[in-house]
Amino acid sequence: MFFTNEMRCLSNAVLQACLRQDVAALWGIPPCVRSIVEQNGINLRDIAHVTVHACPQEQGSVEYTVEVTTKNMKSCHETFVLVDPSAAHMTYVVYDQRRDGIAQHLHLVH
Repeated sequence: MFFTNEMRCLSNAVLQACLRQDVAALWGIPPCVRSIVEQNGINLRDIAHVTVHACPQEQGSVEYTVEVTTKNMKSCHETFVLVDPSAAHMTYVVYDQRRDGIAQHLHLVH
């Protein structure tokens, strides 16, 4: 079953991109994106892209930095750490407005 707003949902677009790109921290990323958007009062129509940077650390942990960038190049980010000894040093584009379209919802509305 698909919801009518599934494709206009920022959280869903981010989650789907994480699944396609096999990002190990995928379940932690959509809540982080929502937090950044809400705490910084970012209008969804102004988001240009969302990226996730994975930076492996010593002892098998990985520091993930989620960054939301607006069309006027304002950038906000949050960082969290997970244990994942197999993660590669990588930057993922998990939402791009030109590629994914303009988000109208922060999360699915039922």
